[in-house]
Amino acid sequence: MVKVCQKKHIFGGAFLLLAAMLHSSTSEVTGRKTQVFVNQTSSALILSKSWNLRSWTRLSFRTCSFNGELLSQEDSSGQFLNLRLKNGSLVFSWNISNIASSVSVQGKYNTNKWVTVSFRFFLGEVYFNVTQGQTVLHSSIIASLTTNQYLLMHNVNSVELKVGRTIVGCINQGPGVDFNLAVITATNVIWNNCSVSSSLGCTLGM
Repeated sequence: MVKVCQKKHIFGGAFLLLAAMLHSSTSEVTGRKTQVFVNQTSSALILSKSWNLRSWTRLSFRTCSFNGELLSQEDSSGQFLNLRLKNGSLVFSWNISNIASSVSVQGKYNTNKWVTVSFRFFLGEVYFNVTQGQTVLHSSIIASLTTNQYLLMHNVNSVELKVGRTIVGCINQGPGVDFNLAVITATNVIWNNCSVSSSLGCTLGM
């Protein structure tokens, strides 16, 4: 388990949740895409985008799945950044500069309630924050000049950011996770309509 520094500090404000009317196996929208519904057969790939921990990355999700990837990036040498659910808990893992480690946030984040995860670089430190509404569920420093400095110095050599693999649920875009970039590919997704409440064994959360 990697050493992290706990700090009660959270960045960002309220997250705007939008839902439109389209409902099909793969929906098309003419306006802005702010939300995607994915299932285990879906794929959403944002091209020409690197996940850089020295910037701001944020997304919100809602799911009943115990396991599945929310956000990931990997290059041909095996370096990666990965945010996923494991048995209902959140896990951020990485392999950078041949150093593999992870931070686990214990809890039940698969209760079909909106959860926001953000990675924010501020004054030389990377904050890993998890919130639900206005409640801070987790806040820690995962990289700084004295903790996991290599995370600040090296990036995954890839421009393919993968969103919502092997998970059933809804994901809202945020800084660093832009569904409206010119180059994005998606298969079997539903844009701007969260259908997770109709999934088997999944009830509507608040």
